[in-house]
Amino acid sequence: MATTSEDVQSQLSPNTLTLQWTFGLASNPTCSVYQLPNVDATTKARKLFYATSHTAVIRSLNDHDKQTLLQGHCHTVSSTALSPSGRFLATADHGPQSLLAVWDTQAEGPSVSAVTFDTFDGRYLATLGHDEEQTIYIWDWTTSAQPIATITVSGPRQNIIRFSPTDKYEISTTGNGGCSFFRFSPPSTLTQLIPAMDSNNPNQTSLNFSIPGYATNPPTALSGTTHGQIVLWKSAAATDQPKTILKVVKIHRGCITGLETLPDGSIVTSGSDGCIYVHDDKMRVIWTLDKLSCGPIDCISLIRGSEMTEVILATPSAYVYSLDLAPSTSRLAPQPASRKDAKLTSVKSMVNSKSSTTPQLRELFKGIAKKSSVVVCWPATTNFLVGHGAGVQIWDSSSRRSICSRTFGAITTQLPKSPSNNETMEKEEVTSACFSADGSSLAVGFSNGNLRFLQPSNLLDQPSPSTFSASKTHIQMMTFSPDGSHFAVADASFAVALFKKQVNGNWEMLGRCRAHTKDVVGVVFVSDKDSGSRLLSVGSDRFLAEYDVAQSTVSDGLRLCQFFKIEQTARPTAVTVLPDLQDTKGPSRLLVATDAHKLRLLDIEGHAWRRTVLGPPIPGKVAWMELLPPVQGSSLRYIIFRSDRKYIGLIKLPLDGNPYRTATVLAHPSAISSCSVSVDGSRVLTCGLNDGAVHLWKIDYGALEIRAASGGTGVYPFLELVDVDPAVRQAFVKEAEDFFYYCQILEQGEDTTEKRYVSDRISLEQVSNFMRALGYYPSEQDCEDLIREMQFGDLEYGGQVKEGFTLPDLIRLFVNYRPVAEVAEATLNLALETADTMHPSHHIDEDGTLAVSEDASIRRESLIALLQKHGEVMTREELDNALEHLTLSDAKVSRSSKWARAEFIDKVLGMEKFL
Repeated sequence: MATTSEDVQSQLSPNTLTLQWTFGLASNPTCSVYQLPNVDATTKARKLFYATSHTAVIRSLNDHDKQTLLQGHCHTVSSTALSPSGRFLATADHGPQSLLAVWDTQAEGPSVSAVTFDTFDGRYLATLGHDEEQTIYIWDWTTSAQPIATITVSGPRQNIIRFSPTDKYEISTTGNGGCSFFRFSPPSTLTQLIPAMDSNNPNQTSLNFSIPGYATNPPTALSGTTHGQIVLWKSAAATDQPKTILKVVKIHRGCITGLETLPDGSIVTSGSDGCIYVHDDKMRVIWTLDKLSCGPIDCISLIRGSEMTEVILATPSAYVYSLDLAPSTSRLAPQPASRKDAKLTSVKSMVNSKSSTTPQLRELFKGIAKKSSVVVCWPATTNFLVGHGAGVQIWDSSSRRSICSRTFGAITTQLPKSPSNNETMEKEEVTSACFSADGSSLAVGFSNGNLRFLQPSNLLDQPSPSTFSASKTHIQMMTFSPDGSHFAVADASFAVALFKKQVNGNWEMLGRCRAHTKDVVGVVFVSDKDSGSRLLSVGSDRFLAEYDVAQSTVSDGLRLCQFFKIEQTARPTAVTVLPDLQDTKGPSRLLVATDAHKLRLLDIEGHAWRRTVLGPPIPGKVAWMELLPPVQGSSLRYIIFRSDRKYIGLIKLPLDGNPYRTATVLAHPSAISSCSVSVDGSRVLTCGLNDGAVHLWKIDYGALEIRAASGGTGVYPFLELVDVDPAVRQAFVKEAEDFFYYCQILEQGEDTTEKRYVSDRISLEQVSNFMRALGYYPSEQDCEDLIREMQFGDLEYGGQVKEGFTLPDLIRLFVNYRPVAEVAEATLNLALETADTMHPSHHIDEDGTLAVSEDASIRRESLIALLQKHGEVMTREELDNALEHLTLSDAKVSRSSKWARAEFIDKVLGMEKFL
């Protein structure tokens, strides 16, 4: 699927989230930046082709900057190639079910490490596998979707593949441990020729190869090395014999990253030393460009179809430049008649003109270079901040330009226990950032626990004191209060710190409090009409902590005023504040996502769950949520979320668990490190943890409304979650109806002789019976939560208190409350091992771990001790009765004081699938 940024602006997208722009850049010898030929002679637009993240990009650099996004990969694009004509593009990724795609730039509209076109007509395409056992495939991609030749690579691992420009049936590869050549004999034979090395010559055996290439006159294979050498290979008399080293020439002071041949036979090399050299066909340097001041060079490519080609080069700092090697036409000598003289004159003119006209780098564009740790939108502007490594940048999302940047250096610290009192350098790496609601304040947190307050306009420090040592571990998250008067952070040691803004505008740290025993998953301020702002934190330890903002001072520190458990078994993973959408003066509630794939609405005052629904249908867990701003001209509200893996999505409010009211998209090929929404709610920015890309997505609320309407109404969308088979769903509904009416029989008495009444509702008392009959066994706390939601849930949306419940109501709650996944065998075994350690006679091994019985048995006393300590309140008599009822069919098992693990799973729990 290819979309342009203009398409996004001018057409109604069918997708709820559409990629509008990407700020990343992947640049290396297998993913070069190419300039496409200009097929329209009336325009001077320059088009570049490159890859970033799991997307290939065609970028038009003219008065109206535009990106055409080539989407379809699920994994990071690992290799790109351009056909000789410049019309066709190839992209490949590596990962499960990897994709090799060929794109037509003039059209409307196993894993792979590297890919290349043959340099004659582009008919053949070669791919180099990324798997442990590497494979090379040859594709005649114009006629078949299947490879026509394949071979398993022998020897060291290879990284780059390239066709010979003078022999379309020869392929060369390079890798750190060696290089290889391959001979393709149509229609389907592929042979590997490992070059002969002199094992007694350490200069040959120590070569680490970085990139392959070719000279054209005479045809000679070349290989660049990581130490700046060029190896010239001598061909054997027969094509089926291996090549040998002709000579080795030292060129660069660092790794050779580019090796390209110009149309006149000259050779251009680039290196990590930041230099570009032009050589004749015997690899003699005829032009040195060592003062480019661009830093190390990642890759170079040539512009097709010109006598003296421009060079496109990219750097690790994500700058893309053009370097025009062609001398001024006024300095060119008359062209001779012979082709050989023409080549020599072309080289001579370039050499003679270099003293008076030195090629200048022209910056084409700048991307985001490094792996980004955080992205934050600047309120009231189109700007956003990106943090990566030890630096931050401010970008304008409209002009797609970097406005300003700042790098934070290492800090000198003292080693307290060092006898010589040596100094050590501690690097500051950005881990989090946050703007205040009005955009006037910016806070940046670091991996060493430091916190800086910066001026958003220029990233300079705010008036002193602007830097605080908020923790000894890295800052994980931070937030400003709605009025900007307070600021809170949570760190990796499970502590929360509070700051207060003074009258003069400076910040003051009030104190820290470590209330949690596991990671803090959310720190939020909740507006309160009486106390102003309330500060809450939720941890994966299942506890919620509230801090007394008003009574916290520098002398007293951060005071804890409430601390209570909110979950029994699931662990919270993300938190956000959800205000009362019906009454703006009503109390706010907390929306909590859990690792049980549920979204739960918590009443802060009553410490009770008000609603429980299924979370979004994504792999992994929800790691971040935020309420989107109101949609202009509408009362509808939405929540945006990201997962702990690679997905982002939208959920329509009110929450009900309907899967059609949720839309998700694969935003990055790997985990997402951060996500932020523009102040108007029309766009969202995401940054990948490992792909070094920042994506700008356009939100289309209308598309989500269409999706929500397509799922149907009432109970029908929820029945699809029961089973994908319509026959199974029909059987489920029939069974639910039977249980529903049997519950009415229980209400009226099974043995009554009075007239029975059939109703469309059952009472509160029968709800737990109905759920257990369908196979969901809620705890007593779950039953209370379920009944509370059924009885009072409609009050939040202007409804009435319910006393009876219909079958569709019960099916909806059954789908939302039941566990998403069955108990895993590993989880069950771990629980049984834990139960065994609860026995009074258990001991601790020498390594400090609790000993587990050798016979893998479960003792009755251990099990009861575990349930009494961690389960809901039950007396010993109730627990014994429960065990007896579970084993009624076997009196021996019922009276036993110890069970073998397999026996316990089978006879007591009745779970045969693990046996």
